[in-house]
Amino acid sequence: MKFGLATLLAILIGLTAASADVVTLRDGSTREGKILRETDEAIVVEVASGSAKATVTVSRADIDHIEKKLTEQEKLEAEFAGKVKGLDKTDGDQVMALGKWCISKKLYDEAALLYREFGAKGDAQFARAQVALANMEYERGRFVQAKACLKALLDKNPKDLDAKLLADRISEDEKAQALRLLTDAIDLSSKGKTAASLEKLEAFHNHVSEEFQKTALEKVLFPGEMKFAEFVADVQLRVACPNCKEGARVCPACKGKADPDGAICKSCGGVLSVVCDRCGGTGVAKPEGVEDWEVAALARAIENRASAEAAEFLLQAATLSANPPKEQLAALAFKAELSADRAMGWYSMLQALADKTKSVTVRDSRPDRDAVQKQWVALAQKLGEAFDKQGRVAWDKVRETATGPLAQEKAVRAVRDDLVRGLVYYGKTRLREKDPYPAAIARDVDSLKPLAEQVAQVVEKNAKILKAFDLALKQAYAKKAASALDIFVQIVKASSKQDLVYLSQLMTQKTNTGLADAMAALRFEVGREKADFGETTEYERPAFMKYLLAQADAMAAQAENGYQNMTTYSGTGKRNSAPTGLVHDTRENADHAKKWYKASLTIPYPLATDKRKAVSDQIAEMNRIIDNCARWYIGGGNATGGTNIGIN
Repeated sequence: MKFGLATLLAILIGLTAASADVVTLRDGSTREGKILRETDEAIVVEVASGSAKATVTVSRADIDHIEKKLTEQEKLEAEFAGKVKGLDKTDGDQVMALGKWCISKKLYDEAALLYREFGAKGDAQFARAQVALANMEYERGRFVQAKACLKALLDKNPKDLDAKLLADRISEDEKAQALRLLTDAIDLSSKGKTAASLEKLEAFHNHVSEEFQKTALEKVLFPGEMKFAEFVADVQLRVACPNCKEGARVCPACKGKADPDGAICKSCGGVLSVVCDRCGGTGVAKPEGVEDWEVAALARAIENRASAEAAEFLLQAATLSANPPKEQLAALAFKAELSADRAMGWYSMLQALADKTKSVTVRDSRPDRDAVQKQWVALAQKLGEAFDKQGRVAWDKVRETATGPLAQEKAVRAVRDDLVRGLVYYGKTRLREKDPYPAAIARDVDSLKPLAEQVAQVVEKNAKILKAFDLALKQAYAKKAASALDIFVQIVKASSKQDLVYLSQLMTQKTNTGLADAMAALRFEVGREKADFGETTEYERPAFMKYLLAQADAMAAQAENGYQNMTTYSGTGKRNSAPTGLVHDTRENADHAKKWYKASLTIPYPLATDKRKAVSDQIAEMNRIIDNCARWYIGGGNATGGTNIGIN
């Protein structure tokens, strides 16, 4: 809608009476604009930033107060309205001066209205106004609008010198701008800023006249001696996909991070990357808004990339068929998948261009895409079979080895990884997840799934056992015997005999003590004071019985030795002549030995008859020493020596 100056002035005068609403929040921040709606709960404020506007909803509970205040734009408009009131519209100097003021304040619409109303007063005024308008548009970089203003003047007066001079200056600037657009585009492209380069190239083609385009193109040499359209296509096909890096993106299932417990991702097979579904692996953003002049060169460029990637895929497939080292198979398989998807992505892009374009013929690329897809499905099946066979053979070897799966923990993990990758690549033989597997592999898939789950459970169990083993060792080193023993007991209950053999070897490597012996020492340490050693496991029991009786014998020997020393004080004629400390220690040692001997008889371990009798005899001997120590305190040295029976 166009307004005359009088109408605009009336509007502006109305605006001077209006005011911006400043909403001050309780946190001290403000929202300045126009209140559009109010409710009991909230108000809606229209806020402006330059020419952009947005609405903001503010809760009443957050508002401290609302005040009226003119915005900067309203202040300018009010100032302009005041200047217009005193303006002599017939005085060209005044009009031009006010117009320049408007331009300095970016009130371009107001300046244009001033100039047009002044230009309507006569031919001389029209000439002056059109040159002023053209200058304003020229300074804003709007060459098309500036030239239109000058054309309107030159159509009336072809000899107007000011108009001709300005037109020449604009023409020279346009030429320079055209050349600058190209050189900037080439520079940006060389720096990898392809999106910005493409904007410059499209601006050159769409906004520069054919005459200036030709002049600029004659002065510019494009990389690789490409023509303009070819360079545009090259740049367009190097605008990076915003979703990935070179066609691969982080696997959304595992987030591109290896599981700390070593579990392999069932989505990416442990590669940690997947082909980008947004660009189809091409690594570039799909061209949008392609114009007719771009189509032919763009189609050729896409087809060249598709053909090159299809050839690369065949090379990768050949490499995989040559039986590469097992440790390289997963990485090579993903590389081949990426090449196949890239080729199909380029062919799909070419077909999309063909479907959208009517004026330029682009060949049907669907047969080429289908051929690559068929080749990839066949390769995926072979990869699935290779990983499947590799995993099954390795698993059979693990089971046949006498040491058991825990001792072969790394080998079991490798089996698990191969089986999972087998399922991953079998899955890629289907175009959609809900599609059935090809008949040739359906039975293999059915048997592989439970096997992969079984091996995964073994890996998980191994990881838990080894983690618990390390924790138990740390607790033992920290002298937390009860905690260490508890963890070792849980490990023993969860482990097979093969596992325990391996763990004992591992314990010997780390501590020079077998697992059962280490548990025996910990159990004795935990229960020695109360002679309550808890429920021993069958695994540790022989070692613990040997350790317990050895400790009891050692303590009994100390008690016997102490008692013998006590008897040397008898017959001296001195009441209680033996040192009190000696008597106390002897009695305490005998008491410990007795309790430990008695505890050994409660443990469900088959002691030989002679051993059991020897233990009973030692208990009786310790009781005799204890009783004599008690009488010693009362009557002095009146006991006789004892005999050390001993238990081997």
